[in-house]
Amino acid sequence: MNNAQKLLEKIQNEKISQTQSWVFTIQNIALWAIYSILILLGSISFSILLFSFLNTDIDILHHITHSSFEFFLAIAPILWVGLLFLFLFIAYFGLQYTKKGYKYTLFQIVGINIGISIILGNTMYFLGGAEKIDKTLGDMVSEYESMEKRKISHWSHPEEGILSGEILKIDQNTIKIRDFYQKIWIIDIQNTETKGNSKENILIQKNNKIKIFGNMLKNIPDNTIFIADEIRPWGGYKGKGRKSQ
Repeated sequence: MNNAQKLLEKIQNEKISQTQSWVFTIQNIALWAIYSILILLGSISFSILLFSFLNTDIDILHHITHSSFEFFLAIAPILWVGLLFLFLFIAYFGLQYTKKGYKYTLFQIVGINIGISIILGNTMYFLGGAEKIDKTLGDMVSEYESMEKRKISHWSHPEEGILSGEILKIDQNTIKIRDFYQKIWIIDIQNTETKGNSKENILIQKNNKIKIFGNMLKNIPDNTIFIADEIRPWGGYKGKGRKSQ
């Protein structure tokens, strides 16, 4: 008795039923759909990580007393770092169980997952999708710390020479601003360097939000006078993936 006959006899004796081909087709489609969703979620994670790092003023490190590691933890959205690796990890196992997934090595699957996530994530960032997702989550989920919230926290240390807020009034050598905690400040801009736009252009205008490097005058009632060394636009400089405000 040859092997084919033995197999046929075993199927008949054990009453093994043949699974219809359409079942495997549906399973394969479902696995690819799940894999695609996981890669998309990984791409969203990567795009928000990119958005967070590219919209952070790294040179702010020179103006604060916290360590570089503490600052990294502050600017890195740990939630998205974790989700990125989680989605890539699950997607790796998902691809293995697709019809042709077994043909790929671990290195190939990881490389494909990361490569697709980076390409889609970059595309999403440059189209402004990362900023919209981050802002929407910040508005809808109170526990979620959006880039805007982290940015406000970073730029609200006047005692360390870092201040930000909205311009309320402009005089010849001073401007009045309201910071993001509703405190009013008088900013001396006589010897101020501006980045992004000139004083005569659009940076120093009423209702604009700005970031300021300088020094807070001490021994002043309520500590409300700040000598500005440098002023930057709050929204960063105009470019793809970010907005100037």
